Amino acid sequence: MDDKELQLKQSRQSRGAKKGVLTRYSNQARDLINVQGSRRRLQKLLCMLGDALNDVHVTNEEYTCLLNTDREREDAEMYMADVDDIHRSAADVICQYLQSRLNEPPSEAGSMPSSASTAASKAADVNVKVKQLKVTQLERRLNQEKEEQELHRRRKLQEARDEAEAAALEASLMVTTLDTERCHDFDDEPDVQPTPRRPVMPSGGFQEYQLPRPLSPRPVPRMNRHPFQLTSPQPAPPGVFHNLQTLPSRPAPRQNPSPFQRSLPKIKLPIFSGDAVEWPRWLSLFQALIHEQPNLTDVEKMTHLQSAVSGPPQKLIAGMMYSGRLYNDAMQALKERYGKEDDIVHACLCNIFDHSPLKLHDVTPLESFMAQ
Repeated sequence: MDDKELQLKQSRQSRGAKKGVLTRYSNQARDLINVQGSRRRLQKLLCMLGDALNDVHVTNEEYTCLLNTDREREDAEMYMADVDDIHRSAADVICQYLQSRLNEPPSEAGSMPSSASTAASKAADVNVKVKQLKVTQLERRLNQEKEEQELHRRRKLQEARDEAEAAALEASLMVTTLDTERCHDFDDEPDVQPTPRRPVMPSGGFQEYQLPRPLSPRPVPRMNRHPFQLTSPQPAPPGVFHNLQTLPSRPAPRQNPSPFQRSLPKIKLPIFSGDAVEWPRWLSLFQALIHEQPNLTDVEKMTHLQSAVSGPPQKLIAGMMYSGRLYNDAMQALKERYGKEDDIVHACLCNIFDHSPLKLHDVTPLESFMAQ
């Protein structure tokens, strides 16, 4: 048994003992009324009942602070309601008895002239103390609930941040691994080599192809340091065509994408309509596909941005039209309007709290709740 369980046991035993004292005083008062005992003794018992009730409330408050579940706290409240009923019943009986004997002369010397009023005053004081104790318990419970709500809010905010980071990582991995995840799709296809063609003679037979005889090179004058002094011509190396050396170089042809690159599915950018829950996912995907692409101009990025929003977000940046100079301003306006962490957390909490109650052994609503 750990320390907390030991404290709970001791506090529960102490509360039971205090309740036993209150019950004993109540029984003594009833017995004294049945034999028409001393009014002073009844007044003293009434005060003792108030003190016993206050002790039970204090002990129950200490016991409630050690509880963890709402069910146990409700049981503690029901326990105190039973104790209040015992005290109220005994106090009412004593006050009625004293009121009925108000006009009788005092039985002992030096007794109080108005015993009923004194008893009522004592009962009122006890009632005030009980009310104050209940107010203190309520304030403590509200503070605990406030701390739990703040802790729940921080946990939801951290989950939203983790979700945004995961979406950004997923988008970056999707862009960087598209060229590698299907690179082996065409490994099994045979390589096709072009077959060299041989010239066909008119008679239908074949003969060995003879290259044309190279032209004799022409002498080319070589320049000295002085531009107007010529030297003797130097012959070109044999077998090299002079006219091929003077041809300009052509630019390399543009390479077409490979077959597996053309077969990859295109990533479709979703349309953002102003839902704060979808903002982190949409922003991460837009930055990966459009914003961080170096081969796109600001005008093209602005065009994609105008096409990727609808509803209130589209109205927010509609006045900026398709100007590339206003692209960064448009992105900043969307971030300031829809990128606030408090709004995102509030939207997530609303989706959770507005969800229909879950039923036992019903998997479909549970999966829907977990998806939020």
